[in-house]
Amino acid sequence: LGLLTAKLQPDFRIDRTAPKCHTPRRNPDVEATLAFFKDVHRWCEGVQSYFAGDLFAVPVQDAPALPRGAIEAAAERVFVPVVPLFYPPQEQEGPEPPSVLPTPGDLNLYLEHQRHSLEEVKLEMRRLFPSEGPGLITVSEAELVLVTHVAQHMAQHWADAVQYLEELLRQGLVAALGKVVGPQEFAEYMDFHYRKLFRGGCGPQAFCYAVRRPHHYPEGTLSIETDTPKGPQPIQTLVKTFPAAPDRLMHFAIDAATSATFMGEHYVHGYISHHFSGQPQAQLKLVARARQFSSFLVVVGRILAHDRLDPTYAILLENKDELNIPLDLETIPTPAEFRDAIEALSPEQQRFAKAIRAMQLESTLFAICVIQIKPQLERLLRLPSDSLTKEIQLTQDLMELFIKYQVPSDLVTSCGQSEPGPGPEAALQLVKGHVEALKEMIAGAREKELTEQQEVYVKRAFEIPEPITKTWANELTSSCLAPKSLDQPQKVRDGPRMMKRAMQQPQPRFFSALGAPPPPPGCAFAPPGAEPQPQMAYPGKGGKGGYSATPPPPPPPPQQQQQQQQQQQGAVTPAPPSDPGVSPVDPAEGVDAAAEGTIDYTQIPVQMDRQFERLDKDSALRPTIVKVGPRWTGSQHKGLLGESKAVDLDTDAQKECRNKAMDLLDALSRSGTLPIEEATLHIFVAATHRFDQSLLDTVIQQNINPIDRMECSALIMASTIHQDKPSALIEGTHVPRISTHSPLLFSAD
Repeated sequence: LGLLTAKLQPDFRIDRTAPKCHTPRRNPDVEATLAFFKDVHRWCEGVQSYFAGDLFAVPVQDAPALPRGAIEAAAERVFVPVVPLFYPPQEQEGPEPPSVLPTPGDLNLYLEHQRHSLEEVKLEMRRLFPSEGPGLITVSEAELVLVTHVAQHMAQHWADAVQYLEELLRQGLVAALGKVVGPQEFAEYMDFHYRKLFRGGCGPQAFCYAVRRPHHYPEGTLSIETDTPKGPQPIQTLVKTFPAAPDRLMHFAIDAATSATFMGEHYVHGYISHHFSGQPQAQLKLVARARQFSSFLVVVGRILAHDRLDPTYAILLENKDELNIPLDLETIPTPAEFRDAIEALSPEQQRFAKAIRAMQLESTLFAICVIQIKPQLERLLRLPSDSLTKEIQLTQDLMELFIKYQVPSDLVTSCGQSEPGPGPEAALQLVKGHVEALKEMIAGAREKELTEQQEVYVKRAFEIPEPITKTWANELTSSCLAPKSLDQPQKVRDGPRMMKRAMQQPQPRFFSALGAPPPPPGCAFAPPGAEPQPQMAYPGKGGKGGYSATPPPPPPPPQQQQQQQQQQQGAVTPAPPSDPGVSPVDPAEGVDAAAEGTIDYTQIPVQMDRQFERLDKDSALRPTIVKVGPRWTGSQHKGLLGESKAVDLDTDAQKECRNKAMDLLDALSRSGTLPIEEATLHIFVAATHRFDQSLLDTVIQQNINPIDRMECSALIMASTIHQDKPSALIEGTHVPRISTHSPLLFSAD
């Protein structure tokens, strides 16, 4: 009734200046009218339920049967004067131009037709229902129920008409675009738009990097990909590069007692994803591929401090291996949502919530470290640069010695740390000699273990605990070949049969663990007259060419090695700068310098959270935690000509791969005393712009241009990553346009 004028004429208007007025359907005035009609519809249902459900069902003696469905059928014939129409705005005063559409003045004709149809239905009700009588239902009650049905129809028609106007907008947008645009097409457009928006070097770049040294063929590639209709494609990230510097050192723990130091290029990546309501979250995966005769290490974890990495996962990739690690995105509340949620809490509860959120923000620092093996091996062995580039077999042997046999790196270096380095060719030959000597020693040890295992087989076959001597074995053989006698012991007579049965038993795991074939059937000992094994040469001071026949002593335990290294660090003299295989960087000095020159990456999420709270007026940007999925997939090649074989790494296999990689890192870093120089660190920070509705509903119902919103979010992320104001990152021609819909971005310029 508040919308009626003094002359009882309706006066309904939409205030287009209201902040929440988006479309002819989505505005406070229409929402209030819809709420009113919903209440009317609900009240009419109550009236109908009372009369039709309660009073009509009461039996009355001598009363005629009432047609219950006649009222609802009659209401369907009443004309409803609700028509959805769009009228063009009137630009000037005067008579309206001719149009085929009905004018607002024609509404009286609609109302007159409705009144006429309603009177006809009432006459029909008077013929069907008695005016008075013994029953509870008369024509008056029937007309009341009829009016409630007509009111319901009018309310429903009005809601449908308003919804139809919104559907016309949707159809017009789809017709203009020629298709229904989805999130994937929207992502493709944003990549296209960013290339024109940002200045050179400031815009998003594909997260795909070659693992290589300067002027060398790549060892492999590292990328973060997502599935698209065109296949897997690298994601686009905002990147800031920090070149390698001696004072920018990072550390990670190999084990509880050993910490390795690495240096190299650092890349800080900012990733903005969008998520529309009802659409699945983007699925990311970390993909690493190694080329043939190449190898490198991938360490995945999080940044704990300005100079510390937590290596949660690690794996060695070599010889055309491919690894796919799924990455799950988990969002946390926006700064505004967090502030509003803790507003009613006590000071103690607020401090607790802020502490947990600080930990969550630091958890958004996802780190990937790529370590090249050949350059570090050359520094470890004091070899000139590029010495192992063409030494494929030597590189494989060294990695096998370090990983499989846990050989200390000091046994294969070309010279000691305090000794002057030999020439390039001499150094390489010395390393080859040490490797061959160790391989011969390991082969001899394996053969000795095989012989001992064969003796164990024979002892079990004859069940004789005493050692088998040559004389006793001859007597046993002759007794077995002699004619059988009832006086012979049963154990001796069944000796050959028991030996044959033992030789036919399945091969134990011992042989598969050593990688050697089992002994041939029927042969328990080495054949008589076999030539003795040649005497092996071991690295040492005695013998010809620096080798000795005496095997080196076993390496001390890891704890004793660590104590010896700590005691010797002060006494070790660095190699002269002229040595091409040793870096002049001192690890101790580098750690002290890192306190001043290293960038505190842990402050990036904090700064980004503040920027979100200050510049994100819609409170739609959510910090996102990147987590590694539980199950990895990939492929391996068995042999040079073998076909690729799919592999599936569960949690146990991932732990085994990490242990293998950490053993190799322990050897490459000489248990933490030798810095790793050829390493690349990628720090990945993500945020998600979440829309409350689907893409088309965001445009049609909320009258929001998602391009402007994503543009603003990208500029907030870019200004934090590059540590620069937004106007300095984009082309000057876009500044006036962006300042109209996102003025807060330029308020600090």
